[in-house]
Amino acid sequence: MPLRTSHAVREACGVSLQELVHTERVRLAQKLLTITVDPVAVIGSAVGWDDQPHFSRMFRRATGLAPGQWRQRHGVA
Repeated sequence: MPLRTSHAVREACGVSLQELVHTERVRLAQKLLTITVDPVAVIGSAVGWDDQPHFSRMFRRATGLAPGQWRQRHGVA
């Protein structure tokens, strides 16, 4: 069943299931960084990355900015 699910997601979205999950995690993190003053580690954990350095790497890979830089440009100070 998981193989079929992954195949169906790729057919429907044009990306792998893992890429889709990562994209949605980053989008939610962007929103949380914009509307809260929670620490980056708390936001990373809230979106599913309990390892803060890994969260920061994935966020930077997706956005070109570290989470703290994103917050400075787009969110609350």
